[in-house]
Amino acid sequence: MKRAETFLITLVFIGISAVLTTPVSGEAERGGAISADVREAGSSRNLELLDTAGRKVSFSSFLGSKPLVVVFWATWCPLCRSEVPALNRLAADPAIRVLAVNVGENEQKVLSFISSFHVGYPVVRDPGWQTTAVYQVAGIPACILLGKGGEILYRGSTVPENIEAYLR
Repeated sequence: MKRAETFLITLVFIGISAVLTTPVSGEAERGGAISADVREAGSSRNLELLDTAGRKVSFSSFLGSKPLVVVFWATWCPLCRSEVPALNRLAADPAIRVLAVNVGENEQKVLSFISSFHVGYPVVRDPGWQTTAVYQVAGIPACILLGKGGEILYRGSTVPENIEAYLR
């Protein structure tokens, strides 16, 4: 088995374990604060991703003017596929920004997925797992809702049904 595939399987296993042993959205759902070091790392570090053309893009360029829904996904993930229509609807809302971060897959797989599933929001790749690590993503799929200032408002495995409650 290839090293990347082994790592993805391990990441999924860890994610499933985390979901089974802890609340899905942690402190954010109870109104508490997510640790400051995660917030600072996510908003101040210059995390580099690759856009669909293979160009470097800064994660911070997506922050600021609107809340940002960040989904970490992979082409092989059935839940990731089923969330595309909901994410397309969210992306159409002028008050919200959506960003899909593909974890560890090559450009061709990602482009094929975007075309096949009619993805209507920005997609970037995290080939070095830098952004995935900073946001402590334990499994795929994962969703993190960031406020305008980069603070974590929600962390879970899927987009929350009551997303509006986190945006107030």
